[in-house]
Amino acid sequence: MFEPYDNNMTHVGIIIQDHYCNGFGNTKEDLSGSIIEAEGSDWIVLRTSKDNPIFIDFSKHLNKKASLIVSWSMAKQKTA
Repeated sequence: MFEPYDNNMTHVGIIIQDHYCNGFGNTKEDLSGSIIEAEGSDWIVLRTSKDNPIFIDFSKHLNKKASLIVSWSMAKQKTA
């Protein structure tokens, strides 16, 4: 069923700090430094530092989309 576009989706422009993104990017490329350049209700497109587009589908995890993006965009603290 078609879901109308949610105007509250404001993740475009966020810089990803997580190199793996929980495997959602289905790539071995380091996703750190990627920028979210497009977004739909259940997907995003990242533009990597190598200028590659990476499509991430959240259709099976829609309730976690926002929290995953927030966690991926936070700088990770290195622990000793």
